Amino acid sequence: RARGRAGPGVRGGGGATPGLGRQGGWLTGGRCMVGPTLKGAVAQFKGTIAYLDVETGGAAIPFRNGCRPYDAVPVQFSCHREDGKGGYEHMEWIADSPGDPREALAKALVTACKGASGIVPYNVSFARRCVVDLADHLGGALARQLLDVARRLPYLLPVARHPVYDPAFPAIFRLSSGLRPLLSCALFFASVC
Repeated sequence: RARGRAGPGVRGGGGATPGLGRQGGWLTGGRCMVGPTLKGAVAQFKGTIAYLDVETGGAAIPFRNGCRPYDAVPVQFSCHREDGKGGYEHMEWIADSPGDPREALAKALVTACKGASGIVPYNVSFARRCVVDLADHLGGALARQLLDVARRLPYLLPVARHPVYDPAFPAIFRLSSGLRPLLSCALFFASVC
C-alpha cells in the first residue's frame, strides 16, 4: 500500500468498523483531524514524560540463579526523558557481565524514570510485565519503586485508535509506527482545542 492511502473497505467507512471508517475518512480528507475524545485520552499525560524501551534475554540453559529455561530476564533498556527545554535526556543500561543483571538494571531504571509523571513504553504490556517481574524477584524498597514505575505506564490504545490523525501517519496505523510523534501531536492539539 502506498503511504497515506486507505486500503479496500476503508474509504468513507462503508461497511467498515467505526474505527476503520473514521480512519478512512481522515485518510481521504488529506488534513489533520482531531476527534472529540482527544482531551480525555491525553489527560493522563501531564508533566514530564519518559519514553521507555526494555529488552530481555532468555537462554535455553539458564546461567543465572533463580531463572528457568527461556525466562525473559530484562538485560537492557533505553529511556528518553523530556528535559523541560524541548529536548530529551537519554539514559540507557545494558548487562555487560555474566552475572544476574536484574538488581543493577532495576536501580538504573528507577533512576531513569525518576521525575517522570508518565512513562510511555514501546510495548506497554511487555514493559509492565518486565517491571512487575523485577519487583517480584527483588522485593523490598526497590520493588516498591519498581511498582511505582509500573503504575505510571499508561494504556495508550485510546490515544492511538481514534482521537487524532495526520496525513503524515502511515496508512497502516500501528502504535509502533511513531509513538513519540503521535503523542506529541495529540498533546499539542489537546492544548489548543
